[in-house]
Amino acid sequence: MNLISVSRDYRSFIIVFCFVCKVIFANAQSVTLTVDLDFDTDNKARAVRVIDLSAYKNRDFIAVSVVIEGEGLDRDGIKGYIKTNKTHILTPSHEGERTSNRYTSELCFLKPEEAVLSELSIDAGINNALLDQIKGKLRIFIPESVDLKSAGLHPHRHILEDSCNCTGLPYITRNVWGTAFHLDSSIYIKPAVYTKVTHLIIHHSAGTNFSDNWAGVVAAYFDYHVNSNGWQDIGYNWLIDPKGVLYEGRGGGDNVQGAHMCGYNRNSMSVCMLGNFEVTTPTDTMTNTLIRLLGYKACKDNINPLGDGDIASYPGHMFNISGHKDGCSPGYTSCPGKFLYAELNGIRNATHQYIEDACDSLSDTKDYLSHSVLYPNPATHTLCGLNNVFRLTNIYGQDMDVVYPFREENCIDISGLQPGRYFVRQIENGHVMISSFIKI
Repeated sequence: MNLISVSRDYRSFIIVFCFVCKVIFANAQSVTLTVDLDFDTDNKARAVRVIDLSAYKNRDFIAVSVVIEGEGLDRDGIKGYIKTNKTHILTPSHEGERTSNRYTSELCFLKPEEAVLSELSIDAGINNALLDQIKGKLRIFIPESVDLKSAGLHPHRHILEDSCNCTGLPYITRNVWGTAFHLDSSIYIKPAVYTKVTHLIIHHSAGTNFSDNWAGVVAAYFDYHVNSNGWQDIGYNWLIDPKGVLYEGRGGGDNVQGAHMCGYNRNSMSVCMLGNFEVTTPTDTMTNTLIRLLGYKACKDNINPLGDGDIASYPGHMFNISGHKDGCSPGYTSCPGKFLYAELNGIRNATHQYIEDACDSLSDTKDYLSHSVLYPNPATHTLCGLNNVFRLTNIYGQDMDVVYPFREENCIDISGLQPGRYFVRQIENGHVMISSFIKI
């Protein structure tokens, strides 16, 4: 079967790639592979080759990225896809600096059922004339499974211990999610660079929204940042998965400078919410972990969650809690995604309230919790799961100054409330609980 198709109407280069997977350790070890890509510079035509991924069908996912380098590269003209039993269009990475001589695709996650005979094809576009100078590589990363129940959340490794009286927040350490890389608390490539943090920057990974191995997803981004982007470590200081689990990111500890905001990395701490929030909203559980994390750092470093100011590494004025795109030129990126970005003002207000409620007014033996106690959710006329002392706010942190009569012991009438998302704070047995609901 001839898998090469030729068209002389296009001035393009071709990535021709054939890969047959061989698994030595079927489930134990991570698989990492970098493959140099050959270009059809004679015919400048599109070519397709089979990629056999069938040996990895019992893995959690397969992460794939493509890197292309060359002088005067027409990044916008590069088109490509990976075709399994569905087609994945390759798009440029939303991270890092855009240069004229390098293209990195977004990290693409293939599901286990996509571990089949697949096709990889990339067209460089009509403006890339210096085809003989273009080089490329394909990076494949398949993680090992990490049993977080056995590893634990390392409660002895927790943050939020400071004079602000914030409560402990456990996290997954680097040496747990990074077992395949033998990571410990040290940075991957020394030395670590430190900065004075004045701004807290929110990202989304723009990758998968579904996984049974989120520690493996974090490891995939480490591999992607180091081996595709060419960075010295994972770019984010912290990462949060949809279950609300917090992961230690870049090595070096508090105030280590990351790589995450269009080249303007000083004076900032980065938090990556794992998922693509151009297409969905973050879960309440991960948002609440984010609020606790931001509250810790804002309280510890005397950063006003509701404030704004100049940032020394960026020629502009920003909210102290901002999204990735706020620190970049217009149109550079949509990160952290339109749905998460729309919630940033509410997150600022909730962080401010968290500091007041949990870090200032409660002792360090108390806890700030999120419980899915509100029902029905979404709600239309009645909301239940409430005690007689609660605070109701909108996504901007504004109190809803409306009388909500109790219809029964723990239910209120919300029929007069406008449709939207709302937060409820309650204090029970010395614990601050925050939940959200949707009014329809």
